[in-house]
Amino acid sequence: MSDAIISHNRNIFSGGDKQTFATEYHDILKTVVQDKPTEVYLVALYAQYQFEKGEAKLTGGGSSPCVITFASEDGLYSVTDYWEPEDGENFESSLRSRFPKDILKSGTDLSDPNAMKICKQRAVDYFEGRGNDSSKP
Repeated sequence: MSDAIISHNRNIFSGGDKQTFATEYHDILKTVVQDKPTEVYLVALYAQYQFEKGEAKLTGGGSSPCVITFASEDGLYSVTDYWEPEDGENFESSLRSRFPKDILKSGTDLSDPNAMKICKQRAVDYFEGRGNDSSKP
């Protein structure tokens, strides 16, 4: 799940020469298993950081409800679709068109108010583990 969220979002946000760490936090709202595909309804938070002036600085991120569809073959899963609702005035209608009513009733917000803090701590741990040298590969 984490790889799918990071892979999808990494290309949306601009890189840069110090763009060295991306992380995510997610809440699974529902999983629907049909014959081969599996649809996972979730809220995903993506955050990317760079190390600058001794600090992990947030350089991009976002949070959105989404549906990730996985295909399974021989016990291996691969992402076949990553869906997010439209932005702006069509957000609600596109969300209603794809999300089951039971999820919409219970809400599509992250359950942990500390999700951003958790992501930031992961970035800090990452940079500390690299000896604070953001030029290391």
